[in-house]
Amino acid sequence: ASNQNLPGLPQLALVIVVFAGLLLQPKLSSRRDEDRGEWNKLYPPQLPTQIRRLFTVRLITPLVSVIALAFAVYIGLTVTNKTATILTFAVGFTIVGLSVGVLTGVAGQLSLGQFAFAAIAGTVAVKVSASTGQFFLGLLAGVVVGAIVSALVGIPALRLRGLALAVSTLAFSFATSAWLLRQEILIGPTASGIRVKPLQISGIDVDFSLPKNYYLFSLVFLVIAFLIAANIRRTGLGRVLRALRDNESAARAFTIAAPYRKLQTFAIAGGIAGLGGVIIANSVTTLTPDYFKGAFSVDVVSQSVLGGLGVLPGPVIGALYSRVPQLVTLNEFIPPLLILLSVIIIVLIPRGLGGLLVRVRLSESIHRRCHPSFKSREQRVHSEASRPLPEWTWPSSLARSWESSDRTAPAKPPCLKSLPVSLHPTAVPSCSTVATSPSSLQRLGPNSVSYVRSRLLGCTQR
Repeated sequence: ASNQNLPGLPQLALVIVVFAGLLLQPKLSSRRDEDRGEWNKLYPPQLPTQIRRLFTVRLITPLVSVIALAFAVYIGLTVTNKTATILTFAVGFTIVGLSVGVLTGVAGQLSLGQFAFAAIAGTVAVKVSASTGQFFLGLLAGVVVGAIVSALVGIPALRLRGLALAVSTLAFSFATSAWLLRQEILIGPTASGIRVKPLQISGIDVDFSLPKNYYLFSLVFLVIAFLIAANIRRTGLGRVLRALRDNESAARAFTIAAPYRKLQTFAIAGGIAGLGGVIIANSVTTLTPDYFKGAFSVDVVSQSVLGGLGVLPGPVIGALYSRVPQLVTLNEFIPPLLILLSVIIIVLIPRGLGGLLVRVRLSESIHRRCHPSFKSREQRVHSEASRPLPEWTWPSSLARSWESSDRTAPAKPPCLKSLPVSLHPTAVPSCSTVATSPSSLQRLGPNSVSYVRSRLLGCTQR
């Protein structure tokens, strides 16, 4: 019986050695030694405020999402069961890829072990569902276990970053598929794996044992994962994670608890990856470790980078690029060419295919054709500089205080002096140097115009 646990022990020993060696390394102490990746290259430029307010721009994202979801449902109703099985795996890979987008794209933590969390969560969900007969209870157990395991593995992230963190998580991924999944508490050492009971939901008379029905069912969880990832990117949590990613020292200075936020991010990403693992695990009749190979962790990261880590639909684009060729019979030379093409895209287009589509959306020529009133950046700067400055008046509270003290109010406060036009665009003018002439503002950059205007308004409120 002891020989059954021998397979995978070399991988487990490798994980222990890697973790011990990396954790014993001295912690990076100076900013010069930190891993300062240029994360902004992964993100497309933001839309100007004038463009974001356009109705057609606000409508394009939900419209494209609804069309894509309707097309996915239509494909599920028309394809064969074999094709539906491949598409279900693509849905699972996409959900795991969304966790990569949150952990790596938003938080800047390069993890190559997301599929290990998916494997553990999927196995736990299958075993809990089989023992209780409740699919959603197994789903909840799998997601929670995936989040907990991810947070535990993320503890070294408090000391490691960049390549060191990637190596440690990759080692954990290979150890999971080679040793951890083969323990009795999970799949077990036998090659036959564990039997997956057909999905049954009380109150819904649908045969989910058919791959087409299960694929349509998996789209519901894909939408849920998209909503979670989108809210993380748009809310305050996403801004905090980007602040830690870009400059951790400055974020700590603003009282951001970096260790807590990092573990929180690992837990959230592990839960999302666990959801993808549950979808994959319940799509087969017999679950074996071969469905969660360690190399899949590298594949899902490469697909996310190919689609675009900085955009939300990046994992979908990457999964389609990798999975669609499996639906057709290709020449033996085509797969290597697709891999070579993906490498070229990653090198030449750091923002991925999704970022390339966003740049097309940002094109000023397109917006100028669709909206004749659209103004270019130069026109917006000129319009801002030409806007007349507000006339200064004493606030009513200060005016009454001057009258009550029988003193005469000065004609102008000392902050309204002329501003030299040689001000650097990045300089912040003080109240003692505020420009009063719109013609002088035309020679300044857009940042200086905004700063001067804000400082002038601040002076009028004193």
